[in-house]
Amino acid sequence: SLNLAFALPPQDNFIGWLKELPKVATLESPLIISHYDTSIMGQIGWDDGMHHLTYDNNIIRITPFMGGTLKGYFSLIDNSFELSASEGFPIPIEMRGTIGPRDISVEVPYIEIDLHHINAIMEEPIIDFISGKLNGSLWIEGPIGNPEFFGTLTGDYLDLTTFWTPQEVFSLKNPVVTISEQLGTVAASTVSTINSG
Repeated sequence: SLNLAFALPPQDNFIGWLKELPKVATLESPLIISHYDTSIMGQIGWDDGMHHLTYDNNIIRITPFMGGTLKGYFSLIDNSFELSASEGFPIPIEMRGTIGPRDISVEVPYIEIDLHHINAIMEEPIIDFISGKLNGSLWIEGPIGNPEFFGTLTGDYLDLTTFWTPQEVFSLKNPVVTISEQLGTVAASTVSTINSG
């Protein structure tokens, strides 16, 4: 659960809500956000921790303490930000850039994705990732509602099954995923199959 409750008025976009945060943050500085026994989408665990949320000189900052995993800032002056999510957060990541009302430009020099987490967000479960991690870097650029993604992710292995072959476990060694615009492609990899039935 997440311990911090406040109401924000309806906004047209995410930036509008961010600009409302100073009204909340000035009530008590710093605000303390604590979370425990928390999961995202009911399946992706987030380690227990606490964070300070402060506002000063048009900059919102989040700093971790007591197990917290998030550190960063967002400037209401120029929409620039930096965010670092350490091990214990569902997706360890480092990112920086700008998120404006219409456009986004974000560099992600490091991201680590536990592929099993992808199962929670898939609309149609045609692939079930059993295990494996990918890490690498990304660049996100374009209109806020339809940005393009570019980057490369690599891993040691990944194991998966499919909707059509639930008894077969496919294992890929040293997968390399290239992301360009809205498409991810997997380079030729060694694949082995095990019948789990």
